[in-house]
Amino acid sequence: MRKKHLLSVISLLLVLVMLFSFTACDMSGYVPLPPVSAPSDSTTNNGNSTPTNQCTHIEVIDAAVAPTCTATGLTEGKHCSVCGTVLVKQTTTPALVHNYIKCVCEFCGDIKYSVGLAYELNSDGTCYISDIGTCTDSYIYIPEYIDNHKVTGIGSYALDQSPYLKSVGIPGTVTSIGACAFDDCPMLASVTIPNSVTSIGDYAFAYCRNLTSITIPDNVTVIGDMTFNGCTNLTSVTIGKGITSIEWKAFQYCNNLSEITFNGTVAQWRAISFQADWNRNVPASRVICTDGYTYIEK
Repeated sequence: MRKKHLLSVISLLLVLVMLFSFTACDMSGYVPLPPVSAPSDSTTNNGNSTPTNQCTHIEVIDAAVAPTCTATGLTEGKHCSVCGTVLVKQTTTPALVHNYIKCVCEFCGDIKYSVGLAYELNSDGTCYISDIGTCTDSYIYIPEYIDNHKVTGIGSYALDQSPYLKSVGIPGTVTSIGACAFDDCPMLASVTIPNSVTSIGDYAFAYCRNLTSITIPDNVTVIGDMTFNGCTNLTSVTIGKGITSIEWKAFQYCNNLSEITFNGTVAQWRAISFQADWNRNVPASRVICTDGYTYIEK
């Protein structure tokens, strides 16, 4: 009995030792399990997660808009054609500023009409330019209307002997240019004559020594006496097909006039009435026509 009792005591002691060892065990190596997360709204492709609601942008270019003299412009931009997201924002560029060259804006074609030109009324309420008046422009562009009166002509001696006049623009309302209208304007280098003009008077451009070229519209029928006499730097002339007569000394002393072009046929040129000395001291020896050329009789 004593031996059996001893074994029971020893067994109890072993149980107590085991319990003590378990509670005293080192817990430093314990690694907690990660928390369980909710399923994510993503898919995995080769280890890379891409949200299923992200757009794969398709770029569309928003074209640039050039500015004008009256409106601003835009730079080039980009947006997505799928979701509409702006990828490159367009920005506003400032409007241009008029830059007038011989009264015409090089950007938009706007015309800067001259002011201060004197005029007189015709019987029908239209008017014609009678004098340079208070205008001080060296580059003149005659307006279509002055004080609500339509400008239909440039009168005789209207702008003659204007020492600083360099360029003249004539509107499409004008039908006549009077005698000596621009006579002896030594700096005048450029004149634009519209197709509306039907008559050019005698001496109209005589002694305009800086004039280099001129085009006479098809509706003009007569080049008057000494119209271009003494235009020593005139090198080329285009004559309208409506011309029926070139008057006395019309191009006399145009010492550098080497090119004459006629907008009609050779037969039409030969049918023109040529008055004495119309081409005196003119070096051009032939006329270029629409169907060939013909030589000029000296």
